[in-house]
This record gives sequence, structure tokens and C-alpha cells, in this order.
Amino acid sequence: MILWVWVLWVCSCQSKLENPQPYILEYPFYFGKPHLPQDNPLTQEGVGLGRKLFFLNDLSSNQQVSCASCHKPEYNFGDHVDFSIGVSGQKTAFNVPHLVNLAWNSGPFGWNGRSKTIRAAIENAILSEKEMNGNFKIIVQRIHKNPSLKKAFAAAFPFTTEPINQENILKALEQYVLSLVSYKSNYDLWQEGKYQPTDSEKRGFELFFKSPKVGIQKGAGCGDCHTGHITTNGRFINNGLFPIEEGLMSNSSVIYDKGKFKVPSLRNVALSAPYMHNAIFSSLEEVIEHYNSGVHVSEFTDPILLFQQNELGQAPNLSLTNQEKQDLLSFLKMLTDSTILNK
Repeated sequence: MILWVWVLWVCSCQSKLENPQPYILEYPFYFGKPHLPQDNPLTQEGVGLGRKLFFLNDLSSNQQVSCASCHKPEYNFGDHVDFSIGVSGQKTAFNVPHLVNLAWNSGPFGWNGRSKTIRAAIENAILSEKEMNGNFKIIVQRIHKNPSLKKAFAAAFPFTTEPINQENILKALEQYVLSLVSYKSNYDLWQEGKYQPTDSEKRGFELFFKSPKVGIQKGAGCGDCHTGHITTNGRFINNGLFPIEEGLMSNSSVIYDKGKFKVPSLRNVALSAPYMHNAIFSSLEEVIEHYNSGVHVSEFTDPILLFQQNELGQAPNLSLTNQEKQDLLSFLKMLTDSTILNK
């Protein structure tokens, strides 16, 4: 009889558990289908929990650093310094990459491709001695002491025996990062017929997406790597920076991957200074000039850059005028979406 009562009590409790509500990822049709993990569907409760964890200092060893300490919303979920400061005052190995529109990136992730998935990238950041130096056993203990977070975990993962665990911490954070979608810039409004670009912005758009062809068309060829509406092809390339660092080679062990780094999306790029994996450029003007006349040629430089020229005998050199550089800058600023601050 006692056993039967206990079974009825368990069934009664289970029946009160509610499925998390699906999180509807909003994006324009021209983005295409996002890459979402099959084992971690987005839910309102999961994304909400992930946001709380993203801004939580308890994930770091000294309880002084959160994900948002380096990935700041006001800087396109990146940072405004060359290298961010982790626990114990240590600097990150690279300029912190931004986290916007990663749902359309199939990976690997990180400047040098150290993480195959977003979830792995989050785990690496939490465990990295230079970043958060976290310990999941201790993190779980801290969360158990927080009634609000305990309730949020139970709501996000109601059908697990113990919802507060390392896997669910990472899944919640992954859901939040995947929810960071930027699609309300003037560029997007233009696509929807709700914004009329300036002449400079239109010229910049043409230059950006046209490949230079001597005697045929003037172009900057930016769109050859920063493709489509997301403005990235997701590849790793050597874009002619000097000195040449290991880059992707440090994870692939392939010599031809030397100096290759992830092509970032240029969404909200005006908010993302400084630029490149090593933060070598402090302004977009410097970035434009690098591709115009500063590409370093080596056996590792991506072929697409080696033959960029608008005039014969100038490769790699775009020979852009001051007005054309300004037009490119106008277009890049057109990609700014101020609503990202509210994510």
C-alpha cells in the first residue's frame, strides 16, 4: 500500500511538469536556414536561463568575470580593447570575437578554429586559465545556493533527475548565444523597402560586393569572403597580415593552414573595434587601407587576395580613391543594428 501511494505521488508530480515553450528564432528569409543543434532545441526557458548565466560572475574561479565581461552587448557582444582581461588579470590569447548571428555559422568556432561547436567554445572559455578558469563542480554548488537559478533550471530542463549539471549549463548558454540575431540595420530595412540609402552607401554596397576586374568593373572584392547577407563565408583564410602567426595550423597541424583565421561577419562591424584576431587595426579606415594596399604576400596568402587589382600591374592593390574608401565605410556603417544592445 505504501509503495502504491508513493507511485501515485510520483506520477502526480510528473504530471505537473510542463514542457518548455519553443523559442521562435526571428530572422529575415534572406538569411537562409540556421544551423541549430538537434539535441538542444531553443526554448523560451532555456534562452532565458542562458541569458542569466551569461551575465553571472559565478562561472569564473574568482567570481569576478562573466561571459559578458568580454562579450559586451554594446560592442556587438565583443570587446573594445585589444585583448580582454580574464581572471587574475590575465589577457586573452586573441581579440575577443563577437557572438552575433552564429546560428548561421556551421563552425569550427574561434579565430583559430579551436572549437567544433558553440557549446564546445563556451566550455573552453569557462575552463581556460586565461579566461574564466572555472570548475563545473564548484559552479554547480554555487548555483544550488541560488533559489532563482534553481527554479530557472527546473523550468528549462524539467524532465531530468538533476537539472543543474555541466551539460545543462552549457546547453542553456548555447541557446542564448544562438538567440543573438541581428537583422534590423539600415541595410536590412533597405532589403525590406523601408530605407533609402544615400548615394555613398549605394556606391559602397556596389564596391563591397563586386570583384575587381581590370577594364571591366571597379570593385573591392570584400564580398568574396564576406559573402551574402550574413557577410561571411565561414572559412579560414590568410588575409595577408604580417607577421604570420600559426592560426588554424595550431589545431589542424596542416602547414598550409598557417596564418589562416576565421572570416568574421561584418554585421555591426562599426561597433566591433579593434579589428583582426590580433587587434592590429583600431579603425575601419585602417582595415580598408590594409586590403587596398597593405596585403602581405607569402606562400600562405589566400589566392583570392593575391590577384585583387583594379589596374594592371598593381596586384595585390585595389587602387581605391579616397571617395571610394569613404563609400565603403558608409556601407559598413549601414550594417549597424542598435537593437542588438537589448538582446
